[in-house]
Amino acid sequence: MRKSLFSALMATALTLAFIATPSSATATGRWVAWPLTGSILRLPVIPFPNWKPGHRGIDLAVGLGADIRAPATGTVSWVGSVNHIASITVVDRYGYRHTVLPIDTQLSVGDHVTRGEVLGTVATSDHCIRTCLHWGIRKGRAYIDPRWLAPPLIYRLHR
Repeated sequence: MRKSLFSALMATALTLAFIATPSSATATGRWVAWPLTGSILRLPVIPFPNWKPGHRGIDLAVGLGADIRAPATGTVSWVGSVNHIASITVVDRYGYRHTVLPIDTQLSVGDHVTRGEVLGTVATSDHCIRTCLHWGIRKGRAYIDPRWLAPPLIYRLHR
């Protein structure tokens, strides 16, 4: 019991040190990229069944006004608000729905975007304790961890 708890704590501590970088998608040949560079503040807690409480995405620490890039090439399927937080959803060619928030954007439903293209900028919100970007992915009715599709993370050790 102690060993598994220790392993879980160490995995969480190491994960939080990872840095997401949008440019790494091209190097790995993946169709999904990180929407911006930032360290991970909060990991997904995807509940089963789907209606239970949880955190259906990943939060990245960023500065207010940072550019948010399209995580995948696709079509804007929704622009609106979730819990009074401005959001945008892009559907890629495989049917994955990428939602990012909070965002200030000029895009509209039906606009085509290319992976890496600027969608907008990070807006103010009370989603996180500090400024962050929330990125969630859904396929059909199932939420998935964005790290499953994104390029491998780069990590830095801090003193």
